[in-house]
Amino acid sequence: MRRFLLAGLCLLPACGSSPSGPGVPGAPEWLSVVLTREDATVRVEKVEYLSEGLRIVGQVCRPPGAGRFPVLALNHGGFEGLGADWNGGLCVAFARAGYATVESSYRGEDGSQGRVEFCLGEVSDVLNMLAIALAQPYADPQRASMLGLSHGGCITARALERGAAVRAAVDVFGPTEAVSLFRSWQARVAAGDPQAPAYRELIARVEQAAGGPPEAVPAAYAARSPLFFVRDLDAWPGALLVVHGTEDALIPVGQSCALAAAGQDFRAFHLGTLLNVIPSPPDACAGLPVAWRSGPHPGPSWPDRRYLVVHEDVGHDFEGLGGGAVLAEVASFLAAKGR
Repeated sequence: MRRFLLAGLCLLPACGSSPSGPGVPGAPEWLSVVLTREDATVRVEKVEYLSEGLRIVGQVCRPPGAGRFPVLALNHGGFEGLGADWNGGLCVAFARAGYATVESSYRGEDGSQGRVEFCLGEVSDVLNMLAIALAQPYADPQRASMLGLSHGGCITARALERGAAVRAAVDVFGPTEAVSLFRSWQARVAAGDPQAPAYRELIARVEQAAGGPPEAVPAAYAARSPLFFVRDLDAWPGALLVVHGTEDALIPVGQSCALAAAGQDFRAFHLGTLLNVIPSPPDACAGLPVAWRSGPHPGPSWPDRRYLVVHEDVGHDFEGLGGGAVLAEVASFLAAKGR
């Protein structure tokens, strides 16, 4: 599950700031802060903090100088940590767009204590990092958002269900129900998919995290499934965009459709490669109780509270003609709802 470059950030409005001020007295703090990059456009710090007694590492990327900036909790995909995104990637890209961006390298990654849990303890790691970030003098806690990609999309959905203090969020290609996801990987292996070794690795990682296969530990898989906590998602008061591509071979698009079908107030749009609205459901989502809209694309104003947008011919790494449109869409929603 790779992370992605967000070329659409240029669509964000000009970044403003308000006068700086003190942090929140008595709030949790970073255990350590090390400056790793600074230039005229961005300041990057490697931080350490506590989450459920574990020492977790991450990075903060923000505009240089004083100011209270909108905060973005960026939740990466995969199980391997930040990798090449240290001092770069989306964290820096969003900082250059005016956000104080915080990105956790969850438990079990990049030297963080603990082990990979798959959309469980990682949720606490994100929420604890966000709480510290919102108390910093450079942060505007009234303008906080969250963005998750793939595994990070699952983490984002569960963080919202646990009451994340953000006003807007985007879940990009995130899994929502762990058992059906696990079974889809098994089916690809059984069918002789060319990527079978990658699916076997994912199956092994999830079995290790959950403590066994679904039939042995069903409760462990339910705990990692945002779909089973959808009433908590309904109660979260912020704005949510769920985005998926029909050609996603890693996280089937039906995962996102199932969440929208179970949740309240979702406005669903099925878009072609030219961003034309298709009033019928994607094939993988047919039969689910989702009302697919026939009207125009809701951006850039995004007037409603909850959206599902499915793009034809877009894969998990944003391959396909619509990949760039998906990226621009994410940036547009965050600009409209989170700032």
